[in-house]
Amino acid sequence: AILLMVSGVFGALYALVNLAAGEAILAFFTNLLASDPRYGELTRKAQEQGPSYVYPIILLGLSGLVIAGALKMRNLQSYGLAMAGTVASMVVFPACCCFGIPVAIWSIVVLMKPE
Repeated sequence: AILLMVSGVFGALYALVNLAAGEAILAFFTNLLASDPRYGELTRKAQEQGPSYVYPIILLGLSGLVIAGALKMRNLQSYGLAMAGTVASMVVFPACCCFGIPVAIWSIVVLMKPE
């Protein structure tokens, strides 16, 4: 359960960094690609739209679900929330180094034990 909690904290940190650095990342890549004529239209559209905050906000919510599920799993409460947090761990971390998949598989095995 502690490893699942760590997975959720890493997901939340990743989402917060993504939220904070969204504007800087967009500016970096638009400046990098602006000199290439093949990407001129793409960089113009990206500058008009601005950074997208939808993905980091969804990721932050899923990370909260992972942390809540890990806490319930550790306290042997709310089997459904623990299982939902485990499944959310698989969704949160494929985008970032596949850390959540082995943790989630281990958690599912533990949660499926009848004891």
